[in-house]
Amino acid sequence: MVLMPPSFTFSNEDSESESESLVQGIVDDLQETSTVKRIMLATSDADGLYAKFGFSEPEGPSRYMIRPMSR
Repeated sequence: MVLMPPSFTFSNEDSESESESLVQGIVDDLQETSTVKRIMLATSDADGLYAKFGFSEPEGPSRYMIRPMSR
């Protein structure tokens, strides 16, 4: 399993191309150097970015469940 945390942000005019370069680099590296069969991620606002690299919503009902913790 690969976790791609949303821990990067860019604040300049090149943010979209830098984000694309970062995602492409991660995908390429995993393709070339690992035996990972699928990459799963969660996003609330970057689905358009990830779709450019072959990510899509899973077919059928979601098997993921979330339980928010009260803090």
